[in-house]
Amino acid sequence: MYRLTEQEINLETAELDSAAHHPHTTGRIPDPGWTGGNGVEGSVHATEDGGLLLESSSSSSSLADDEEQGEVRTLVAGNTPRSEARTPASRKAPNWDQRIGKMEIEGVEAGETREPGDDMDPVMRASLISMYSLQNSALLMSYWTIGFAMTFTGTPLTAYAVNKLNVGPAQLNIAGTMLALPWSFKVLYGLLSDCVPIMGKRRKPYFVIGWSAFVAMNLGLASLGEPSLNALIGMGFFSVCGYMLADVMCDAIIVERSKLEPEGRVGHMQSVGYVARYIGNVVGATFGTILYNEKEWHWGLSISSIYLLNGLAAVVLVLPFTYHLSDPNQVLEARSLREQLRDIWKMVQRRTIYVPMSFIAVYNMLLIPNAAWSNFLILGLKFTPWMLGIMFIVATVFSWLGITFYRAFLMPYSWRWVYIISTSLTVFFSVLQLSLIFRLNVRWGIPDLIFALGDDAAANFITALQFLPAVTMYIGLCPAGAEGTSYAMLTTLSNVAGAIGSDLGTLMTGIWDVSNTALAAGEWTGLWKLSLLTSLLQPLGLCLLFLLPRDVAHQKAMQKCDKRDWWGGFGFVTFLVVAWTWTIIQTLVYLTTGSSV
Repeated sequence: MYRLTEQEINLETAELDSAAHHPHTTGRIPDPGWTGGNGVEGSVHATEDGGLLLESSSSSSSLADDEEQGEVRTLVAGNTPRSEARTPASRKAPNWDQRIGKMEIEGVEAGETREPGDDMDPVMRASLISMYSLQNSALLMSYWTIGFAMTFTGTPLTAYAVNKLNVGPAQLNIAGTMLALPWSFKVLYGLLSDCVPIMGKRRKPYFVIGWSAFVAMNLGLASLGEPSLNALIGMGFFSVCGYMLADVMCDAIIVERSKLEPEGRVGHMQSVGYVARYIGNVVGATFGTILYNEKEWHWGLSISSIYLLNGLAAVVLVLPFTYHLSDPNQVLEARSLREQLRDIWKMVQRRTIYVPMSFIAVYNMLLIPNAAWSNFLILGLKFTPWMLGIMFIVATVFSWLGITFYRAFLMPYSWRWVYIISTSLTVFFSVLQLSLIFRLNVRWGIPDLIFALGDDAAANFITALQFLPAVTMYIGLCPAGAEGTSYAMLTTLSNVAGAIGSDLGTLMTGIWDVSNTALAAGEWTGLWKLSLLTSLLQPLGLCLLFLLPRDVAHQKAMQKCDKRDWWGGFGFVTFLVVAWTWTIIQTLVYLTTGSSV
């Protein structure tokens, strides 16, 4: 899309002063012509809020994106374009909302806002790209609280479902898939915020709505006392939808601001947010483990109290910081759903999009979990909620350490080598689980908990190493002006591929007998076969590793000669729609009939 620069808008001082003296008059200013740097001419109108509206009276091929033309309109706050804007009343230095001029091309990129450039005040720029500034504090606390919410109910939910509700491996895996499914709807949240702004804002209102829904669902579960499995899944689903809506708004704001980051630090804000999430994971897993042990310790919280605290955490930790959240993109005219879908279609046809994402989709789809493993630990090895919680805590800590290790030492290295080494180690530790099943650890004098802890910790550390390379690639793939929806689309494909892998894990529980009865009776033949099968499938995704860019420099080089392919885009969209549909049908059928599709 063509973007006007300040040098391309030549407005005479006398005309601007004339407009500023009539801030409450809407109409045509006498002789208010202007000319853009490409020969585009137009007129100036005063707006009711004291700004100026610049409208083009002609179009040029240089304004077209993919040979599409439209009317160019720029809102100038006060009486000076863009960063020199001053409010007519106070003449004080404007805030960021006032400093950024808004540009729209109707019919091409309507509703798209112009990002600040190099001319932005250095102090303001530094504040916007710091996750620790006051105006970004809500983003940081949101990431932390999402991490807390993801793990705080993890151990209590698993222990409650197996011990109180007698939920089997397939049902437990289906519940996990359903609670993870909202992560696959991120692009829908992005479209909603882009197409339906609230009071001229696309991010902040939905951020508040998302967290409000999360609080309401958790308080609802708390009011049920001992909720059924369907209640846990249903209300839990909408609870996750709530914080995922807020998460997409955080991602969109950060991706927009990442354009201001120096080239060597691109992705730094996002990585800080994810580190905060992992710290929240650790704290949530720790408190969930300590507080839900009534059966073993004869004290602790009930499942309803756990959900009550989960909801109140967002009220205390996120909402107080929301007031300071800077959401500067005042939308003058919302883009239609048709325009958004057209832009997404253009994006997914690009080779630099669908080629690397093909690898991500296949790789994630083959990360098939052993759906019977948690039930084996509880029923076969008699792990208590405390022991499960300790495993959860250690695994979460090592996931965070994996992220930190990558940021500190592996950022300059090839993404492909990171995937090769991490996948090889993941397979090794997955196969090592067989030692626990065949009781080899007992012969070696290693207690079950210690062995399981080491195996889980190593696996989570290694998996975390793959996370930031993918995130960095997603940020680099997002076209300017469509960062929110683009980033959501890419992460949606990644998440829905993971949901397919989880569903395949559910289906595989029917190959051999891994029922609760068999696991409790010590009949583990089906379990070791299932463990071996899922472990050997994981490295098959590396066959498409050549589709992944080597690093940031290679990705940028590929984008310089980017081409579009209709069939590539069609394959991208088809996979996404089929994966969505199959996952939802598979989950609903199993919940209602108890059997797979």
